[in-house]
Order: sequence, then structure tokens, then C-alpha cells
Amino acid sequence: MNTAIFLLTLTPMLSWAALCDDTYNLQSAIQTVFTGTNPKSLARSAPVSLQGDFSNLTVLHDQMAYSIVVGFEGSCTKAPKPVRIMNREASTNGFKAKTETSYQVVMYDTTNILQGARFDYWFGFYKPADTLRIALGRIKGEGPDFRGWYGYVAFEDSVRNPESGLWAAKGTQLRLAGPADSATLDSVLMVRTGFRDIVFDQNRHGHFKLQFIRLSFENKPGLAIRRKDLAAKGMAGAGDGAAYLADGKSIMLGKNPAFSDVRIYFSNRR
Repeated sequence: MNTAIFLLTLTPMLSWAALCDDTYNLQSAIQTVFTGTNPKSLARSAPVSLQGDFSNLTVLHDQMAYSIVVGFEGSCTKAPKPVRIMNREASTNGFKAKTETSYQVVMYDTTNILQGARFDYWFGFYKPADTLRIALGRIKGEGPDFRGWYGYVAFEDSVRNPESGLWAAKGTQLRLAGPADSATLDSVLMVRTGFRDIVFDQNRHGHFKLQFIRLSFENKPGLAIRRKDLAAKGMAGAGDGAAYLADGKSIMLGKNPAFSDVRIYFSNRR
């Protein structure tokens, strides 16, 4: 009798340790892009499976920066762990692989609710230690992988002065990441910003590019990355990495996350 009780209590502990203290690699990354001038009816592209080096990723704008997790070391308690990312700085060509060493990584179970979703298990990535930057969640019954999403917006907004006839153009870029699906990210990137309600006319023109990238991770070998991107020089140094979600406490309370990165650049046109 005592032996049976011991086994029943030991099995969940072994399962937990096997999941949290392991190495996870990117299994797939699927991109979907929406474009157009009417924010209520953007044209949707066919989903694209991205290659391991992200060479076929659609860069929304030359000034858009990307920093996407492709592998990490799990942790049962919050601890510094290496996180591998593919990074593209603004106005550069291609992605480069590097390892970020300043994250605190920890796995949670279903008792910890994140953004209203009750995951079977999920990993939180903190930088600094009290700020949740991104999370990858696994839903029971939907497979063994941990999933996450990135969302990007590039918005070109042009307004004409009726008196002078001159056009003033402004470009805005937003980046956001999280464990939620694309619909949730869309509600933040397009709805809460007011972008979806913008009305264009003869004195205001605009163009949107909206991008979602769905990631899948498992504790087995992942997508192949070109050897040149794994060179020691490319992987060296902690670097700044990516800024993802905002205050982890706000996320836990279900409040709106702030944008991880907002870039606004100005130019004038006649």
C-alpha cells in the first residue's frame, strides 16, 4: 500500500523534472502576412513555413528589427539559462545566430494562469529577473510542443494639409510576442492601438503590413540552421537580445501588455 502511494506521488515529479530541465529546439516557424490600405479588410497571404535561418522570412520594413527564440535550456526554478535567438538588426541583411545569457528561465504548471489561458505547462523568460519578456505554452491534449507567437506591424501614415497641399508622412513599427494566438496579438496590435478604426480619405492615406509568426518547440533536434550562422563569432557575446512583452506582473493580472518596441520615423513629402 505504501509502495503504491509512493509511486503515484513520484511519477508527477519525474514528469515535471523531465520537462523543465531539458533542452528545447525550434521545430517549426510559420509566417502569415496581411497587407492593405483598409485596416478592416487586409489581404491575407498563404502561410509560409520558415527555414531555420529565416532566409525566407518577409521583412516588413528595412527598419524593422527581429529577434526570435530558436532554442533554450529549460529550468525547474528561475535561473539564468542560455537562450538561442536569430537576430536581425534594423537596416541589415539577413539573420545572425547568437546566444543570449541574461535571461532567467522557469517552467510553470497549470496552476499559474497566463494571459487568461490555462496551460498544461509553460516557460517564462525574464529579463531582468522580475520582467516577463516572452512565454511559450503547452495545452494539454494539443500535442507535446510548447508554442509561442510573434506579431509585427509596419504602418505608413500620410496626412495632407488642405491649405498647403503638402503631405506629412509617418511610419510606425510595433513588435509584440507572447504565448497567445494571433487573434489575441491582433487585438493588441491593431485594435487597442486604434489602427483598425482609422478611416482614410483624400487627405489621409495609409498602408499596413501585419505579420504573425507561430513557433513550436520540443525537446528534440530542431530546424537546421546554416553552418555559417553557428560560427563562434556569430554566437559570441550576450548582446542586447530582443525586447518582448512588458511587465510580467501586469500579464499575470490580465492587464494589457505594453509594446516591446515602438519605432516612429518621420519624413515629409510634397
